[in-house]
Amino acid sequence: MKILVAYFSKSGKTERAAMAIAGALDGEIYRIRTKKKYPASFMLTVAELRKEMKTGEKPALAGGLPKVEQYDKILLGFPVWAGTLPPAVVGFLEKLDLKGKDLYPFYTSRGGAARKAEGVIEAACEANVHEFVNATRLRKVKLDKWLGLE
Repeated sequence: MKILVAYFSKSGKTERAAMAIAGALDGEIYRIRTKKKYPASFMLTVAELRKEMKTGEKPALAGGLPKVEQYDKILLGFPVWAGTLPPAVVGFLEKLDLKGKDLYPFYTSRGGAARKAEGVIEAACEANVHEFVNATRLRKVKLDKWLGLE
């Protein structure tokens, strides 16, 4: 089984989770990168996020896209910003043909839940979206159960 772990990370927290998950599953890693750089300050990043959400802007992506047709399962990692996923991740999903693919979202957070993210992901792509998992609490046993590998 071939697994892709795609993720977006600003602070490094989601990147660490994605690397751990990919390592546990022998999955391939793809980092979602934007051409624009977000501010170092969390508060300024939130202000930028709110602007993007208000205008519908999705930052331009840097680099090529993964060839998703070669993967059986796609795991998507993102930080929770204002209860949802960053617009860059939405733009990434919109550029891929995920029809019929199994998509397993995981997130990292300073404490907030990804309560708005499910509807956003389902609107952005035609994948079979599985249960959202908080990666800060993810262990190997739960990982196997989440992906139906046990």
